[in-house]
Amino acid sequence: MSIRIFRTWYIISAFVIAVLAAAGWWLSSRSGTQQEEHTAYQMLRKGQREFNINHVPEAFYNLQQAHGIFKKLDNQDALFECTVYLVMIYDQIGRRDTAYTMLRHLRYRDVEPYRFYSSQYYLRMMAYYLLTIDKNYNKAEEYNQRAINFSRLRYPNDSAMVSMDMANQAELCIYKNNLKKSMQFIEEVERITPKEHSIINSQLYRSKGMISELQGNPDTAYQYYATAAHYAKKAQAFDNLKAALQSMLSIDSARTDFVNYVTHRRTLDSLTTALEGDQVFYKIAVMQEQYKMDTLLRAKENSDMRHNLILGFMAITIVALIIILLLVIKNLKAKRRMVVLEHQRRDADTARQQAEKELLHLKMEKKQQQLNEVKKENVVMGLQIASKSDEMGNLSSFERSVKELDPDFLERLNKHYPQLSQNDVRLISFIRMGMNSQEIASLLNITVESLHKTRYRLRKKMQLKQGEELDTTIKML
Repeated sequence: MSIRIFRTWYIISAFVIAVLAAAGWWLSSRSGTQQEEHTAYQMLRKGQREFNINHVPEAFYNLQQAHGIFKKLDNQDALFECTVYLVMIYDQIGRRDTAYTMLRHLRYRDVEPYRFYSSQYYLRMMAYYLLTIDKNYNKAEEYNQRAINFSRLRYPNDSAMVSMDMANQAELCIYKNNLKKSMQFIEEVERITPKEHSIINSQLYRSKGMISELQGNPDTAYQYYATAAHYAKKAQAFDNLKAALQSMLSIDSARTDFVNYVTHRRTLDSLTTALEGDQVFYKIAVMQEQYKMDTLLRAKENSDMRHNLILGFMAITIVALIIILLLVIKNLKAKRRMVVLEHQRRDADTARQQAEKELLHLKMEKKQQQLNEVKKENVVMGLQIASKSDEMGNLSSFERSVKELDPDFLERLNKHYPQLSQNDVRLISFIRMGMNSQEIASLLNITVESLHKTRYRLRKKMQLKQGEELDTTIKML
């Protein structure tokens, strides 16, 4: 009888303890969820502030942390904000395919507070990617019009927001060949925008340049592009500056304005190199923060799993021995996990260092390739100009241009074939640069047929045997 009573009290006590443990777990879980959400919002706002002052790695870390928490809590508005800012970070480090994929899978939401511009940025970025990646001008115009309407509704006292979207719309109208509508947007923006708003002015003047160029007024277009470059440089809007320089280069080339072409080319190459360098730096930094975040997330998931296991066993068994056993197991697992994490950390550090070396090597190779291409392009243009100016008999500038590509070529040529004339040397130099017959004939101001005869006489002067190729012999000198 006493044994039965003991068992009854044991069962009742175990049930009460289990209920109390479950209630405590529920309350602590609810309190923990609220605290977790509060922490996530702090990370989100900090990430947005860091992004606005161009602290990309710090912004990425905080936004990714907040994104994981909001996804777990199913907070769709906050998740939308995190994703939009992460899209802008991926765009800034050059991973635009990743950014566009994230944006396409994100459902639009009108979220507050509007001072963080999350909904506005979504519409603007969608319009940008539809224009630059998909070339879907109609869809891009639709999203940009939605951005204009949104700005007018949510930022009625901020003319800059509406002006920026209307300036984008003016450019979209140009791509659709609707120049009249584009000018209407430009005039409206100029009416409501402060005179010294450099970013908007850089975009407006570039749009004016595009319109003038399409209307057949390259001189006017050139002035607009130069003004756009001035404002873009002043606002440090490097994408706008790059676009303006590319347009000016195109007109320089059409005018055969060699001096301005070289100046603008060097400026553009320096800007491109600097932007790519920043992208590589930010990309490495983001990779490091991604690794840190993944490590923390895995540790947190493991910690949550252990916590739930312990609570589950406490609710079922309510036995001190099992709790002690679980603590022992927990310590053993923690030590083993620490060893595994340490190995993983070392492996990840090694992989990261290797990635940094490879990225730096690629950057240096690309920079050297760009410098070589610019040098060759400048030399070729110099040869063309020199060739035309040397028809009066002055070969010095032509020789200087050839020596930029191969300093000893003319000396080797003169040593092997001293009997060659100045015209022969000029023709051989063009062949060595890989020009085709049409290009050489155009530079020498003769027909292709005359060029073939000249090549035949040159073979005889060089005493080439049957089967020996003229081009091969020249290139092997």
